[in-house]
Amino acid sequence: MKLILQITLGVSFGIVLGGAILITLTGSLLTQLIKQPVVNPPVVTLPVLPAPAIVQPAIQPEPSPPIAPVDTRTTEEIQMQQQQLAAHEEKLKKDALFKSWYKKPQECYSPNDNHAILVKCGNDHIRARAKFDELYQQGKF
Repeated sequence: MKLILQITLGVSFGIVLGGAILITLTGSLLTQLIKQPVVNPPVVTLPVLPAPAIVQPAIQPEPSPPIAPVDTRTTEEIQMQQQQLAAHEEKLKKDALFKSWYKKPQECYSPNDNHAILVKCGNDHIRARAKFDELYQQGKF
């Protein structure tokens, strides 16, 4: 307990001492700033010139041809990317087909926090998706 009190008193003393030094320094700095005479710079008036007419530059820059991006991918990377893109497009098409094929039962439109109906609707959706995937693999879509 004595150590905590000593630390607290030391920190408090340091804060008070730092504040006193800060106030002393800023006070002397402010008095120096106040004592300096204010010098106003001389006012210079510039002549008013008429607005220039629109001037076209004498040399028109030639439009630079567009720079084609440099493709540093290998043929394998390009083929892999094309396969990924085709697979993604196929998945989007398949999902759209399922969405148009699957009709949600009427009770699943608002299960009203009934856990049994919520589970039944989830299971119905999973079974319908499995049936759809099977029909899709058979080429019936």
